[in-house]
Amino acid sequence: MIVCVCRGVTDRQIRQEAAAGHALDEVFRRTGAGSSCGTCRLAVARLVAMEHAQAAARAQSVEQAAQQQPEQDAA
Repeated sequence: MIVCVCRGVTDRQIRQEAAAGHALDEVFRRTGAGSSCGTCRLAVARLVAMEHAQAAARAQSVEQAAQQQPEQDAA
């Protein structure tokens, strides 16, 4: 889906940049989103926040699984 009509930036591009660990300002810079009229800036910010939250949840899940592994090995 197109998020930034002015620059033709899609939600997929924004999510990819955020998933690569880029902060919001860097996502704006790398994609060009929000640099013309600015109408998309809130939508971009939300997508970046959602992607970062999902990445944090995945990392936490992996960490929890790693902590449980020694417990299972001991049993």
